[in-house]
Amino acid sequence: MLSDRLKGRTLFKVTIEEAEDGLKKEAIKTSLDMLEECVDHLILGMATVEKLGFLDREDIEDYVISYMEAFEKRYYSLEEDEFDHFIRNYIMR
Repeated sequence: MLSDRLKGRTLFKVTIEEAEDGLKKEAIKTSLDMLEECVDHLILGMATVEKLGFLDREDIEDYVISYMEAFEKRYYSLEEDEFDHFIRNYIMR
């Protein structure tokens, strides 16, 4: 799980160059852009909470990792049909 990898700091970088065809490269670029936006908002929120003095950095990191673990369990445990149904409902909100 991502949260376990982050705890161990074992990270790697996915590159667009790894893809062999144009469609795959575009899919990777779109995916990385989507993830980048999410991570940007997460880190901005974390920095904001810390700078406002509401929580210290270690508590913020512990909180984020615990929720990452919970959401990984929630979403990755869904069967494909359940996940599709969830996404459709989520988009309709």
